[in-house]
Amino acid sequence: DVLSVLGRTDDPRLGLEAVGTVIATAPDVRHVAGGDSVIAFGPGALASEATFAANRVVRRPPDLDIDTAASVAIAGLTAWYGLHDLAAIKPGMRVLVHAGAGGVGGMAIQIARLAGARVFATASRGKQRLALLNGAEAIGDSRSLDFVEAARRWCPEGFDIVLNALGPEIADASARLLRPDGVFLEIGNAPNATGVRRHFTYDLDQAIGRESGWFIDRMGTLLALLRAGKLA
Repeated sequence: DVLSVLGRTDDPRLGLEAVGTVIATAPDVRHVAGGDSVIAFGPGALASEATFAANRVVRRPPDLDIDTAASVAIAGLTAWYGLHDLAAIKPGMRVLVHAGAGGVGGMAIQIARLAGARVFATASRGKQRLALLNGAEAIGDSRSLDFVEAARRWCPEGFDIVLNALGPEIADASARLLRPDGVFLEIGNAPNATGVRRHFTYDLDQAIGRESGWFIDRMGTLLALLRAGKLA
């Protein structure tokens, strides 16, 4: 939204995720109907009325509060797509999550733990306790390169997965902590890390474009985990 206001994006509309009530649907839409409370993802969500592609809308479970429902899509699905669809996370893997107190980072820690991985993280000093509450085994500073020495102690054999949303200096330092066959994930369109063989840059639009039912299917999984108390 900040980039949109500054004229740095192609779409000036604000907001990307919302909870609302369906007013009307196209004739071929079957999975939601008028009057349904839904979770939706797409530009222009910060409005009293908005139009969304049908494959970016799911019903809101009635026992899921609106605040939670309105904030899970971007953070949860961005983390899920990177860890599961791209990196094929498995039990026992060692994962380094940068910005582990943020939305995506916090969900990534929890999702990786659910997959049976060991998770280490970075966060700014004032937020490190939150990253630990999210489930990280140990925490380093995300605002400097001090985390590198600590990470080598945590995982001397190297990490299987690194999830990064920070700048080039952090990215390059983290790439050197990766195992030769490890996966480096970067949120965004421009790669910051260099010299990595298995390197993915991605965003949620890319994930949804992968297959027509991807958003609906993965949201179903996330919502079930939230309702079961396995994700927060």
